[in-house]
Amino acid sequence: IQIASDCETVDQTSHSMSFISDANVLALHRLLWNHQEKIGDYLSSSRDHKAVGRRPFDKMATLLAYLGPPEHKPVDSHMLFSSYARWSSIDMSSTNFEEIMVKHNMHEKEEFKSIKSLNIFYQAGTSKTGFPVFYYIARRYKIGETNGDLLIYHVILTLKPFCHSPFELVVDFTHTCSDNRFRTEFLQK
Repeated sequence: IQIASDCETVDQTSHSMSFISDANVLALHRLLWNHQEKIGDYLSSSRDHKAVGRRPFDKMATLLAYLGPPEHKPVDSHMLFSSYARWSSIDMSSTNFEEIMVKHNMHEKEEFKSIKSLNIFYQAGTSKTGFPVFYYIARRYKIGETNGDLLIYHVILTLKPFCHSPFELVVDFTHTCSDNRFRTEFLQK
């Protein structure tokens, strides 16, 4: 099947190649397959439809037809992380960091309440498999404005009831930049 791109090839540009894992390719295939009708509807209703035309969508539809439906292979989230054994053995009952926060009644302070209200990290709903879903919205964290210690404390308190049962995590990096980068010293706590 010949599905050529109108874009420059890697050889013609100075961009470095990136490598994508098989799990991500399978996830993208499943996403495009499951939502190709919605994508087509959106593109045809878009103001830029006349400028872009149907060609990119037709190429995607042709490629998906050639590939066929994605294989249903549940992803074992434990295998996604090489350090899973380390994470599963962590005792979340108490940490020095948490003890300091409790001692100073940080959960009652206005700054802590405002961090909670920013919805940088929160739990909402359940997945198709019935697991609780947690969200981290990176663009809402501002390196100079948000207290990283209080955010970590909030994450610990939010995850604590679920730490010994399966859960799902959605990390949203939409519209992020260096201002939203998390300092690694906070992760060591």
